[in-house]
Amino acid sequence: QVSNAGESEISGIEGDFTWAPIDNLVIGGSATTLDFAYGEYIGGCTAPADVAFRIANKTKKGCVQNQAGQTGNNAPELAASMYANYYMNLNSDLDMVLSMNANYQDEVYSNTDNDPAGVHEAYTKINASASLQNSNGLEVSVFARNLTDEITATQILDLPLVPGSHFALWAPGKEVGISIRKTF
Repeated sequence: QVSNAGESEISGIEGDFTWAPIDNLVIGGSATTLDFAYGEYIGGCTAPADVAFRIANKTKKGCVQNQAGQTGNNAPELAASMYANYYMNLNSDLDMVLSMNANYQDEVYSNTDNDPAGVHEAYTKINASASLQNSNGLEVSVFARNLTDEITATQILDLPLVPGSHFALWAPGKEVGISIRKTF
């Protein structure tokens, strides 16, 4: 069932900072708080509730639910990130950059029916990299993403034809690699 929220109430605050405490070091971060609630939203039910409604009422028409007061999807109450970059000039043609960042996201629903099985738990992911940048445009980096090896989904959805089942699109776990780039 396709529908649109008739009304919502959204408030929050966002802030960020950048600080260079010593030469060659930059530290920064940001944080966002969000309070999102539907004021009026008649939307589809979860897949299990929809099947139960159709069977109980002997109808092909699906059920709807009023989600007034419920949170919107992909709307974490808190999201924050921090980073530190250290820049070092090795010689007239070569620079090194050491980077580390951490990203936090509070729990969210990724589906519009707010199915409890579709909740993404809160997580923190940490990334690090070391890069050599040549003045001729060549950059070689060694990186590690998601060092905390957080297993998270980007989306969790009901499978409408299989009540109680869900489908998830997974984000990568820990990744370690080498990147080579050349700009012309």
